[in-house]
Amino acid sequence: MRRYGNTADRRRRYDRLRRWPAGFAVVGDAVAHTNPAYGHGLSVAAAGVLALARALERRGADDGRVTAGVQRAVHRATRAAWSLATGQDVLYPDVAGARPTRGDRARARLGARLQAVAVRANGTGGDADAVLGTLVRLGTLEGRPADLARPAAVRALLRGPSAAVLPGREPPLTEGELALLGAAAGRPYDRAGGRTV
Repeated sequence: MRRYGNTADRRRRYDRLRRWPAGFAVVGDAVAHTNPAYGHGLSVAAAGVLALARALERRGADDGRVTAGVQRAVHRATRAAWSLATGQDVLYPDVAGARPTRGDRARARLGARLQAVAVRANGTGGDADAVLGTLVRLGTLEGRPADLARPAAVRALLRGPSAAVLPGREPPLTEGELALLGAAAGRPYDRAGGRTV
């Protein structure tokens, strides 16, 4: 058994090349490699292969424009995994490269609160179960970050999820965190009840 120690996040933007050799397509880790701890490698590779298959079905293998379109589709298929991995990895102090932004820190704080809600899931179909399901779908690349702005997640967060798990340690959501949730859903939230306004 061999240990694979490369945890660097690396993305190659083949979709930006002006000229692309006909008959070639790049998928998988050759396009986007993320920290293997997140387990997204095979999912991203499968999404790239699916993009290739769809392009071939639409245009056929003889169309020279297929591979350029495939590379754009493959890039789109890597976005969620790339965003999740780099958004988390940038928070570690020994990571080389970019430093975390205020947005990165706010998303990490929001993620911690969502996890605090998710640990209360008990299988009864309540808000905590909905948040856990959304986090699982996000982590397995089946969901989208905007799913976190659904009513159950917002209701649970507005009640101050961290306070329920760690009494007195965290206040309810700040105005900035509410704005992040609203931006994810494309609309603002009313603090009184989590309703869209």
